[in-house]
Amino acid sequence: ADAVRWTYSPSQEETPPQFISQPQSLTVNQGDEAVFTVQSSGTGPLSYQWRYNATDIPGATAATLVVASAQPAQEGPYSVVVRNALGSITSDSAVLTVLGSPLITAEPLSLTVGVGEDADFSVTVKGAAPLAYQWRKEGAGLADDNQISGSTSPVLTIAAAVPGNAGVYTVVVSNPY
Repeated sequence: ADAVRWTYSPSQEETPPQFISQPQSLTVNQGDEAVFTVQSSGTGPLSYQWRYNATDIPGATAATLVVASAQPAQEGPYSVVVRNALGSITSDSAVLTVLGSPLITAEPLSLTVGVGEDADFSVTVKGAAPLAYQWRKEGAGLADDNQISGSTSPVLTIAAAVPGNAGVYTVVVSNPY
């Protein structure tokens, strides 16, 4: 009698996705391209989904994510989820830092104070250091005669206000970008 012997020999072992290299944090100048890359292994096909601040980025489904013309509003954590039929894995977060012009995130608020009270104006700014501040009175013009001498911080304090201090105050924030 003839005997048939059958032996299963897989060509490769099936494995869930694994990272060979994680995405790395990046610092780029405003307007430059930021490129995040991940290398992974596992039984194919592998699928990718990039995330920004833990939210899926529509259409970002490759091993490389390109943030074209990076802006300060795009700063933050980026990660990628890699999947195959055996499971999924999420990368560590890679942080994008954009060195760019200042972005005012909280404007100075209008104030009403009594005579003799202090008035504190403040501004909150996001942007690449070093940041320079210059407060001005009466309009947003850049003329030197509108500058308040020594007012070069994010807070302007008018100590013991008098009627002559009433007016419109603005701040110009700048940096090398």
